[in-house]
Amino acid sequence: MSSTTLLLGVAGGVLCGASLVGALMIGFLWWQANQRSRRLGSSLGYYPATMEYVPPPNSELLTYQPGPSPSIPAPLVAPNPAGVRPGSIWLDGVGGMVAGQRIMITREESVLGRSGVCDVQFHDPKVSRQHAKLRLLDGQYHLQDMQSTGGTYVNGKRITTHLLADHDQIRMGDSVVIFRRQ
Repeated sequence: MSSTTLLLGVAGGVLCGASLVGALMIGFLWWQANQRSRRLGSSLGYYPATMEYVPPPNSELLTYQPGPSPSIPAPLVAPNPAGVRPGSIWLDGVGGMVAGQRIMITREESVLGRSGVCDVQFHDPKVSRQHAKLRLLDGQYHLQDMQSTGGTYVNGKRITTHLLADHDQIRMGDSVVIFRRQ
């Protein structure tokens, strides 16, 4: 018998022995887990053979009985929101990446868009770099679309220019804001 054959025989024996030991170990661990789950199940009231729930003797099953639903009060709206002075203009974010934000408008003309040069930035990939312009003319604010790719919408309608009123909803891309005037 050559040394190569002897070496292969020994290596094969070791591998077979190792795989046999591994298989036995896996079987033992499975058996232990199975026994543990049966013990746990029987202590929780499960019948060990089928693992179906059997209530303990002299126990009452609790059932859900709906009662009267509590009335939910309407949210309180502050007459003068924090940081807002009489005559202020602001945008309340209600959708998209601006949701929950309050954007104060302090200029008579503000460019809205994604670019860093805009007065009001929207970090929304669907908003054009310079999307729209908010402008004060004769005491009224007008919103003008600046030939944006996705368009500017006020109260669900696409606009080119629009005279804004308090509580108008403005959508640009996925961002939705409410125009507010104190």
